Amino acid sequence: MHHHRLALLSWLLYSHLSNAIPGPNTPRPNLYPRSPDHVSDSEEDRPGVDKGFFLFRGELGSARRPSRIRQLGGFEPENPGYEEYESCFSIRHHIRGRPAGEVDSDSDSEASNLVASDPSTEESPWHTAFVSLSFRPDTAAYYAAHETEPGYIYIVAPSPNIIDPSSITALESMASANEEVVALGGIQFSQVYGWITYPEFNEIEQDLRRDIRFAPVDDDVDFVRELVNRVLQQATANPSCDMRWSSRHITTGRTSDFQGRVEATRFMDSLTGIAGWQRRFPLQLGLDSHGSGSFDEDETMPQPGTSRGGTGSRDETMNRGSGLYRLQCWCEDPTSG
Repeated sequence: MHHHRLALLSWLLYSHLSNAIPGPNTPRPNLYPRSPDHVSDSEEDRPGVDKGFFLFRGELGSARRPSRIRQLGGFEPENPGYEEYESCFSIRHHIRGRPAGEVDSDSDSEASNLVASDPSTEESPWHTAFVSLSFRPDTAAYYAAHETEPGYIYIVAPSPNIIDPSSITALESMASANEEVVALGGIQFSQVYGWITYPEFNEIEQDLRRDIRFAPVDDDVDFVRELVNRVLQQATANPSCDMRWSSRHITTGRTSDFQGRVEATRFMDSLTGIAGWQRRFPLQLGLDSHGSGSFDEDETMPQPGTSRGGTGSRDETMNRGSGLYRLQCWCEDPTSG
């Protein structure tokens, strides 16, 4: 099954992005170090990248291991009860995080300073209606890095409730710093293609930085593309993944922040394909792309490194149960399943 995964992941990365998979004798394109004032003609001619097809989230420690995220039904906004606070529906509030001296606002008026972040004391839980992701796996990895208890980098499929805030003028610089997108209400576990541990990711990234074919510049598009490719090749597949998510898209082009719960609710009402949305917050998690239960209670979760092929029957079963394997079957026969 290992060679099937590699072929599938190459298809995901290159075919979806309208780029041919280079053959063994195909020379690599020229790689250009980036500088603020450097844009080469060749770079301008490169095909556009649908960055939203693969999104990444870093989670720290064993408490956020895949089996726990599965148990929770996915990634939910930090701390329950966010739906009670108007300020929590502001994207700016979410991106800024927890500055001291500010509190959650439950006022419906504009005077509630909706674009400010909340709690004022360590005893006050910070609330938000969003979950952060990044277009870049190395950015997500920063939030999974720890010397004694490293975490996971999760690979997530798109959905319309995931918003790219870079078109909002007041948020552009903050969002671009981490190439951040935000999921309003949360992310279903069935949206997770798979995951990789931080030590595994770190080894991949360091190997790539030593590769003389790639300029060691973080914002180089070829570096990031190759990093994503290698992460996908090594990732452990999520057996609960519903590959129908891969046909969805994130929301782009939004030009204003939400001014509270009512506006955020209207936004969600206007979307199609939002599993778990019942016309009010919070979003129900633990569902597949069509709003049904996404997995069986006795389904076995593969551990990192165990779903990458092998001769044992257990590995064979895990691979066949994985979302990546199902996507391969779906691609070969779109009418099945």
